[in-house]
Amino acid sequence: MHCPACRSELVVVEREGVELDWCPFCRGLWFDSGELEAVEATLGVSFPPLAGERSAGRRPCPRCDKPMDVVSVPGSPALSVDACSQGHGWWFDAGELATLAERDGGTSGDVISFLGEKLRRKS
Repeated sequence: MHCPACRSELVVVEREGVELDWCPFCRGLWFDSGELEAVEATLGVSFPPLAGERSAGRRPCPRCDKPMDVVSVPGSPALSVDACSQGHGWWFDAGELATLAERDGGTSGDVISFLGEKLRRKS
């Protein structure tokens, strides 16, 4: 699969039984449908819902290559993530998953620890 942001080859990494597709160049993460929920279950956290205004995006889904939607997730800090319009999954640019985790309960440290040193968000 290719990164929807930079088109590099995604690398499959496993963290505590959850497989993630990671871009080693731009540090983005692809979550197939159900994988984000698996991370929540593994960490015992609950991410805020990824619901909000959708608009047509340009980035291709790594699974079906169709353009993904950009979802503006309400709340603070500001967050927009890419979602496959066919339901294949979610794309998070570097740091976006930690931003989502900070919203309700401040669990970003747990998320960053779970992802591991190599997958840490950009400083």
